[in-house]
Amino acid sequence: MLEVAARKIRKQGLKDKISLVVGDLNRLPFQDYSFNTILCLTDTFSLNENPSNLLLEVRRILKTKSLAFVDFTNRLGFRITHWRNIYNAKSIRMLVDNLDKPELFDVSRSKEGTEIKWKAYFIDEATELFKNNDFEVEKIIGKPVLLHWRFPLLTDSGATLKEDISLSSEMIDAIKKLELRLCDETTLLGICGKFMIIARKQNDMKRS
Repeated sequence: MLEVAARKIRKQGLKDKISLVVGDLNRLPFQDYSFNTILCLTDTFSLNENPSNLLLEVRRILKTKSLAFVDFTNRLGFRITHWRNIYNAKSIRMLVDNLDKPELFDVSRSKEGTEIKWKAYFIDEATELFKNNDFEVEKIIGKPVLLHWRFPLLTDSGATLKEDISLSSEMIDAIKKLELRLCDETTLLGICGKFMIIARKQNDMKRS
């Protein structure tokens, strides 16, 4: 991944402006108050088993009154996306049971057989995480609102439908443009595959 990133940086002529650093998310290799803005995109928090500690690290290296932009996998939206045929009693029962149980880390495996633990969040759960660590949540954005449109439709058995349902690049672009129009629509947050919290670091607090 770092090699791919390095190639793209060189290709764009940004070698003097972007630095790649390898480190532990729970002990970030940066001094206190190092950054004006921090982006934690995609699955940074979902793949971390200690989100509170990670947020404290984000807080430590962020300057006071500065913003953090953090992505989360939406527990509700993600589950709904993967229940394509929700309009039957069995699927609804499975979905409700899955959402109602205490949230634990889901476990999956990569193609190489490596065990991967990840966590999906309810929106209020992620918001509370920020409030408990002295951040003020300024905005929540759904991303992407139309995640379920990007997945192939499946039958009850999980087999792909016979008809051609592949999306053209033009259709993908149209979906993305529509997503940009809908990402600020708060009534759609629940069905988003992911959501981004934009939060401002408040006054410094003592770390134990």
